Amino acid sequence: MRDGVICLATLLDTSRLHALIRLANAWQGAIAASVLGKPPSSNTSLRRQHRDAAAALRGISLRDPRVRVVLVDNPGFDCPPRFPFNLLRNVALSLCVEPFVLALDIDFVPLPLRTAYSTLRAISSTLPLHSNRAVVLPAFDLVRDQPDDETTDVPDKRHVAQMLRSGALVPFGAAGGMREVWPAGHSCETSPH
Repeated sequence: MRDGVICLATLLDTSRLHALIRLANAWQGAIAASVLGKPPSSNTSLRRQHRDAAAALRGISLRDPRVRVVLVDNPGFDCPPRFPFNLLRNVALSLCVEPFVLALDIDFVPLPLRTAYSTLRAISSTLPLHSNRAVVLPAFDLVRDQPDDETTDVPDKRHVAQMLRSGALVPFGAAGGMREVWPAGHSCETSPH
């Protein structure tokens, strides 16, 4: 089995740095993250943003070679929403040197904790390199409030089935999950989401 074959690529802005720490604690493989800096109107230099980001990420050893973080200059992506998804995704992908990539939203956590990497690594060992194949992973919303830096582990399919039956999990995007929050969180106004 090959080691170091899957890179988790993600993108975020500086307000979501705490989620990167949670992700690094759950994922044992390489992580490539592109972080959108604050717009120039925030009167914060890129150097200061870099220093602030390093402080926010103190839960991750920045000397850890598996974690690659790039702060991307924000020339003023403002309202209407112009979050540069393609730019940030491409920057994160450019940091991945591993043959396989898991592109993941910063708020998703691969489960089971600390073993999802080895499971996906085992699957990747059955795929030929450059095979243009995709592995599709199911996604669920946990239906209860929890702190952003806390993750509930779901160790196996049996637990997923139990949580679905009890209503503790819903398929991602289903009613009862976070989809009701998205319109407010993605609107072009000051919002707590």
